[in-house]
Amino acid sequence: LAQSKIPLQQAYDELRKTKEEAEENQNILNLFLQYSPILMYLKDEKMRVLRASKNLETMLGIPVEQMLGKTNAELWPSAFAKKIETDLMTLKNDKTIEVEEELKGRFYTTIKFPIQMEGEPRYIAGFSIDITKRKQAEEALRESEEKYRTVADFTNDWEAWSAPDGTYLYVSPSCERITGYTAAEFLADPNLV
Repeated sequence: LAQSKIPLQQAYDELRKTKEEAEENQNILNLFLQYSPILMYLKDEKMRVLRASKNLETMLGIPVEQMLGKTNAELWPSAFAKKIETDLMTLKNDKTIEVEEELKGRFYTTIKFPIQMEGEPRYIAGFSIDITKRKQAEEALRESEEKYRTVADFTNDWEAWSAPDGTYLYVSPSCERITGYTAAEFLADPNLV
């Protein structure tokens, strides 16, 4: 009887150790979802939320616990929910996609990918990064370039902006009056003069 207790105790110890490891892994995942600066989610094949990062609460205005089990149509404004139907396509096509999305004046780059089980796509996961500041900087740069280009286009002097390798980035229209060559010709061949 004493010998039969040893394998039983070993099995119990292994089971307890496995349970502790599973709990630790679950805790690590929960902390990852709680502290991640990137918006994350995991959905099942019916597009119901199974897991979501804590920061999605700010975006949606509801606690993560209330997101669980809900679909896009139940969570998002209808126009946005229709735009993000790529979730289902990602799962059906079994392909990773990257999209830019806009919601409530904020811009996001989202990567969506299927997760396979037993060789079949069963879940979809997504990561969204807020790129609003980058978009604002790009727009400010575009506006600034437009202002400088307007000034340069109407100057009587020949304005030319060149890259470090010597190729022209911009040549003002006045170059034609001065050289006889158009701005397009200079852009095509920087060695005209």
